Amino acid sequence: MKLEIRKYKNTKAQLLEKLNKLQELIDILDSDLKDYEKVLEMCRIYNSSEKFRSSYQLIYNFGKEDPMFKEYIERFNDIYSFYKRNEENKVLENINYILSIEKYISSYLEAEQVIKLYISDSDSYKLHDFLFSLHITDKDFNFFTEVIKELNPSLYKKYEEKKELNKKVRFIANKRAIENLSTGIKNGFLEDGSVFNLLEFIKRIPFKENKNFVSVLFEFMMAHTPNDLKTIMEYIYANKLNNKTFNKPLDIDYLYSSKTIYKGKLLTKEDIDAILNYMTINKISFITKAYVLVREEYIDGLLNVNEPNKQKEHIKYDNK
Repeated sequence: MKLEIRKYKNTKAQLLEKLNKLQELIDILDSDLKDYEKVLEMCRIYNSSEKFRSSYQLIYNFGKEDPMFKEYIERFNDIYSFYKRNEENKVLENINYILSIEKYISSYLEAEQVIKLYISDSDSYKLHDFLFSLHITDKDFNFFTEVIKELNPSLYKKYEEKKELNKKVRFIANKRAIENLSTGIKNGFLEDGSVFNLLEFIKRIPFKENKNFVSVLFEFMMAHTPNDLKTIMEYIYANKLNNKTFNKPLDIDYLYSSKTIYKGKLLTKEDIDAILNYMTINKISFITKAYVLVREEYIDGLLNVNEPNKQKEHIKYDNK
């Protein structure tokens, strides 16, 4: 059975799911629904002839003698032809637009809230931290901007204006951060008089969330802060921050579900809460290396974790 499944390049579960979808498509096609109603329901499963074809191409090629698919093969052309015909007469295009609007409408309130927060938040130029604080991904955020663009043009215009402003703010902030860290590396103190250390470097260095962190930072410094290039790059390599795992996102679920003993102390849920709360208040990115450094200072009793909670109301993290 494994050999048979392998030729389809799908797991058994995936094949069963495709079989179920195929049966749904056949049932819709054979129903008494009007054609545009059939298109509507079929587009909820696959929204184009090409998506249907590519999803079932291997099954069509190899399934003619397979008991699992044999009886369905002859219906493939019927389904594909129906999709194709309704693409040519533009019905599919209209139906897909209706479905996209339907999805936009159901997501509008959340999208509006997120975009308004983006516009009002003075720190939203740090987009990665902003999205992390809301527990949404880049993909989610891009979808929300599409929703607003379609359903609320005036709000979208404000978003575009804020986005352009954030680009300018981010550039100035990145340049200042690099110059400040360079001073810290050389003198042991940052411009505000605070002690410089590795945690301060990770907290402040730009582009750390980028998977190409070192190369992106290098290019920025070459263009805008060339005098600090040697100092910063030597510090990065000396502390192995060029390692690809340096900016690995923090897995909060894992923190709460796993047992961690550090320097002989078993970390409790309350300990993890305190560490994450400190990172949030002090705007330390939720990456693994930063968490490890904060955890070390916490265990050594070097952190003031009892300072007033300054978190924004919309910032949350899951306490598992």
